[in-house]
Amino acid sequence: MPEWVRKTWLPTLLFAFPILAFEMWHGGVSPPPVGTMTVVALLVVPPTWWRATAGRSPLGVGRGALSGALCAALIVLLPAIYVVAATALKGPGEGLGGLSTAAGLIVLVGALVVLVPVGAGLGALVVVLQGRGPAERPS
Repeated sequence: MPEWVRKTWLPTLLFAFPILAFEMWHGGVSPPPVGTMTVVALLVVPPTWWRATAGRSPLGVGRGALSGALCAALIVLLPAIYVVAATALKGPGEGLGGLSTAAGLIVLVGALVVLVPVGAGLGALVVVLQGRGPAERPS
């Protein structure tokens, strides 16, 4: 198994599985079994985690927390950027476009305020769990 797979499977699982469970439970953005946000998590977390933490040593809890916060922010922001770009290319809509844009921005900021600290906690948890693996245990 390649090293990047060994070092990124746990954070990917810890980010993608709760998102998948939430999408399955609440119907999600797209039909089950895999929703849009789960796919975003599967695409974002491995390269982000590898670039920020797994490729470097020593692996610290702070760096793990920052990487987790970055992963969470990207999971929220990338689909939002796509929607904004698609809406901008579509042209001006009818009626309450400014009001819906403001409401969308408020929801986006609220999601970031909630999910970035959760991502930081998941990142720190991954570092702690990976630090207790069989290879790092003192004999």
